[in-house]
Amino acid sequence: MTDCYNPKMSSIANHSRRLSIAVLVSMTISAGHAALGDEPLCHDLHAKQTVLDAGQESLRRSSYGSSGRNWNESRLLFHDVDTRSLTRLKTDSEPDEKAIHLATLKEIDAKFDGALKDRSFKNYGRALLEYGELHSMLEQSTITDDEKLKYLQKLFAYLNWPDIMKANGQPGLLTRVSSSLKILTERMRKSQCLTMAAKLNETADKLEKACEYTMARKLYKEALDIKGKNLGPNAPETTMQILDVARTAGEEKHYSEATALFEKAIALLKKDAARTDKSDLRNALQNYGQLLNEMKQEKKAEVIYNEARQLAKKD
Repeated sequence: MTDCYNPKMSSIANHSRRLSIAVLVSMTISAGHAALGDEPLCHDLHAKQTVLDAGQESLRRSSYGSSGRNWNESRLLFHDVDTRSLTRLKTDSEPDEKAIHLATLKEIDAKFDGALKDRSFKNYGRALLEYGELHSMLEQSTITDDEKLKYLQKLFAYLNWPDIMKANGQPGLLTRVSSSLKILTERMRKSQCLTMAAKLNETADKLEKACEYTMARKLYKEALDIKGKNLGPNAPETTMQILDVARTAGEEKHYSEATALFEKAIALLKKDAARTDKSDLRNALQNYGQLLNEMKQEKKAEVIYNEARQLAKKD
């Protein structure tokens, strides 16, 4: 179902393409490890990384893995930071987001310092009040999740100091901070998982275009596992992932698996018609019809093709 026409290439062109793929794979692997960290918050991300590495190695060996692709580079924009106050920055008609971010971090650090001074002078009630204000500020802040996690963990540790534990209101604040930590950790875990799914899909897409269907299907399946667990088995993104596995299963002539997956995905697309793009359903029907023709089930294929044609007329 995928056009894998392999044009003749000069040895220089082949070498250049292999070099480009090697550089791309190296960058992707490095980015993947950086995102995971030493202790990933998703319980099976290390296993997913192993599969991703294997897929990228297959891509490295393929001379045609990046054919016809244009890859965009993300760039960070840095702005000059002025010394205006955080309040002034936030009320500016054209606020400098970078300056607001740095000023916010500075204010949070200053509040922590203030609470530490109150504690050193045994003003435990005042210190606890500062910690409560810090928690509210962190909850409303737009700083990154990584930064927020660091501060919440620090706040949690300070609330467990013996002298602070004696202050009135500490148990309630500690409970709220614990809840914030749990919610943030879950959100970060989900984000890390979905980032891994995106990396798996990116490599699988290149492998499929290089006709490396076995490895592409394996990576698509790993991405499907992640999306099913984090987004839900009936989520639109999960449904589209099922179609990726179905398509590559068909290329590998695993007809029973491909048929079951196509029918499952098509049923989900129809059930969620309100959110389904008609072109997605039409493409799924056309791919399924093509698979049925390959399986010599022409009559069933014609029914599917007719359904796709009816959708096309409605567009």
